[in-house]
Amino acid sequence: MKSKLYPAGIFIIICLSLIACSQKTDTVKNMEEVKAENTEGEADGASLESNEEMNDEPDNQENEGENNEEADVEDLVTDWSTYENERFGFQVNYPSEWHIGQEPDNGDGVELYYVGADQIYVFARHFDGEYPSDLGLFEELETDSGQEAFLHTQLTDTGMVFYSVAMFTEDKEYRLNAEVSEEFFEEYEQVLREMARSFQVAESEGIQPVSAEHLDWDSYRNTRFGFELSYPDYWEAGEETENGDGLQLYSEGGNDVIVYASFFDQEHSPNFDEFTDFTTESGEQAFIREVWQNGTEVQFELFLIKDDVQYNLIADVTRDFYEKYKEVLRAMARSFAIVEGLENGNGNVNWTVYTNSRFGFEVNYPVSWPAGKAAGNGDGMSLYQNGGNKILAYASHYMPEFGPELSNYTEIELKSGLHAYIMKEVSSNFIAFDLAVIENGIEYHLKGSLSPVFYHANEEIIEEMIHSFQITPVEEL
Repeated sequence: MKSKLYPAGIFIIICLSLIACSQKTDTVKNMEEVKAENTEGEADGASLESNEEMNDEPDNQENEGENNEEADVEDLVTDWSTYENERFGFQVNYPSEWHIGQEPDNGDGVELYYVGADQIYVFARHFDGEYPSDLGLFEELETDSGQEAFLHTQLTDTGMVFYSVAMFTEDKEYRLNAEVSEEFFEEYEQVLREMARSFQVAESEGIQPVSAEHLDWDSYRNTRFGFELSYPDYWEAGEETENGDGLQLYSEGGNDVIVYASFFDQEHSPNFDEFTDFTTESGEQAFIREVWQNGTEVQFELFLIKDDVQYNLIADVTRDFYEKYKEVLRAMARSFAIVEGLENGNGNVNWTVYTNSRFGFEVNYPVSWPAGKAAGNGDGMSLYQNGGNKILAYASHYMPEFGPELSNYTEIELKSGLHAYIMKEVSSNFIAFDLAVIENGIEYHLKGSLSPVFYHANEEIIEEMIHSFQITPVEEL
C-alpha cells in the first residue's frame, strides 16, 4: 500500500512546487533564459521548501509579498520629484535624491540618473508611423494616468540590463530607457516600475503652452530685404535660401515655420479682410491671421508691407503644435523689425566704422550687419557673418614669402588716395574677393567669401566698403 501512495505523494509535491514557482515575481524575462542552465538544478529544492511554507498560510503569504514590494520602494525612495518636458509635453517622476543632468539644446529630454555605468534617461522624438521592429517583445503597461505604454526588459551581451518604456501618439514617440547593472536592477526594479507608471503624455486638450517669457532666443537677420526677428534658440533653423529671401526656422513632424520677403505684387496680394491689424514692438503696422483646416491643422501668418516689399512669417502646423506654441509665434511676430540700412527697397544705408588700433586701419560697414567679435589678438574682426557668408577685416606683419601674389591682383586707388590691390574669384557656388594693402611692413586685408546671391544683392555696399578702407595712426604694434 505504501508503495502505491509514495509515488502519488511525490507527484502532488512536485505539482505544488511548480505552482509555487509560477507565483514568484519575474525579474528579467530574457535574463531567465540566460540563467536557466545554472538554476535548473536548484529549482526542485527551492520549490519543496516554498511548498511547505505555502501549505501553512498561502493567502497571507501572498499579501505579505505585496506589502513587502511597497515597503522596498519606500525604503529606497523617501521623496519623489517630477521632470516636465516643455518641448514634447510629457512628465515622469523620479527619486528626489537623484541629481539629474541638464537638458540638451534641442530640449528633447534629460538624464535622470548617471553614476558609473548605470544610466537612466527620458526623451521624446517625432514619430514617423513606423513602430520599432522589436515592439512584439514588449509587454503592455497601463500608466497611473490610464495611458497605454509598452515595457521591455532585456539582459544584454555586456551583462547590463536594458529596461525600456515606450509610448506613442499620432506623431510622437516617448521613451524612458535604463541601462544598468544586474545588481542595480535587482535593487531598483520596483522603483523603475513606479517611474514607468508615472510616465504621462499631455493630451491634446491638456497641452501646456510654452511661455515666451521663459525662452532663450536667437535672432535671424536678412540682409537682402533688411528685416530681422527672434525665434527660440533650440529650434534648428535651416540655411538661408539661395536667393537670400529668407529661411526655414523650424521643420519637424509636419510642422513648418518660415520667414521670407519679396517685392510686393498687388495682383497676388491676399484678402486683407481675413487679417487682423497688428503692431510689432518696433512700431511697424502689420496684419496677422490664423486659419484652421479640418480642425487638425493651422496656418498662422504675419503679413507686412513697406517700401514695395512684403514680409511674411508663416507657420503651417498641427493643432497640437499651435496650441503649444501659440504664444511663441505671436512673440516672434511682435519681434519682427525692418532694419534700416539694407537692401529693403529704400536704397539707403546707415554706416558704422570698425577701427583697429593695433595695426592702424579702419573700414566702414552697414550698422545693421551681424558683425562678429574682435579677435582676441586684436588683428581684426568679422564685419559680416551669417548664413555661410563672411567678410573679414584684419592685418598682420608683412612677410614676403607668405604674402599675397600681387601679380594676380588689380591695382586700384581708394578714396583716401591709398594704392591697394584687389582680386575677385567667381564660381557657380561662391564669389570671393580680397583687398590687399601693404604699407610700412604691415599687410592689410578686407576679404570676403559670399554666395552669388548675397554678393549681387549687396555689390554696391561691398564696393563702398572696399573704397572706404584707410590706414590710421597706430597705438600699439
